[in-house]
Amino acid sequence: MKDFAYVKIATGVGSGHVIDGKIYRGATGVAGEIGHLAIDPQGEPCICGLRGCLATLVGARGSRGEGPRAARRIPEEPPGPGALTIDAIEAAALRGDPLALQVAREASEYLGIAIAGMLNLMNPAG
Repeated sequence: MKDFAYVKIATGVGSGHVIDGKIYRGATGVAGEIGHLAIDPQGEPCICGLRGCLATLVGARGSRGEGPRAARRIPEEPPGPGALTIDAIEAAALRGDPLALQVAREASEYLGIAIAGMLNLMNPAG
């Protein structure tokens, strides 16, 4: 394929774009930083200065509850800052924990909004 997009979710959320067989880096080399698309303008402040960025809702920071879910805790996890990890949320969701499943559903919805917007804008072949 000569045109495609790749999305990576980890600590943050990013995307890579290949256009006409070449990696698109943007003017300053940071093209594809979809983690800083504002999904919820009334949302939590982001380190980039915007509010409600995808990074505050999805990825390690958002899913651990450091964003809008700060008061939520998976029951099997010890309380306290940074107590939750993506692995703990995944394990709880696989056990059927309702809160972990809700966190996964919300993250999936926000991610879907961002990816749909990115695909509409970029129109890659794959």
